[in-house]
Amino acid sequence: MSLFSELRRRNVLRVALAYGVLGWLALELTDLAVAGGQLPAWTYRFLAAMLLIGLPAALVFSWIYELTPEGLKREVKVELEQSLHRGTGQRLRRVTLAAIVLIVLINLGRVLLN
Repeated sequence: MSLFSELRRRNVLRVALAYGVLGWLALELTDLAVAGGQLPAWTYRFLAAMLLIGLPAALVFSWIYELTPEGLKREVKVELEQSLHRGTGQRLRRVTLAAIVLIVLINLGRVLLN
């Protein structure tokens, strides 16, 4: 099995995409709050740094653990019939698409209000 197919099977690529999109959404919302004067200016840079620091941890976590009906288990201890990687992948896809829609709506609102 190739590395790329193993990354796909363990949903590492989907976790990376979801993390990136959700991080972008968090930065968009933080930018709105900073521009509105509700948060200090350093908050945006701090959140961006925390997101960059957290990315490797999220990827390692998604590589090592897998969601099963009994909860999270180490991937090496999960038999293929217990694996929920397809269901988890579908949930990650839905969350990512919802976050993209919110980002588009936020930016559309910015354009229309300016």
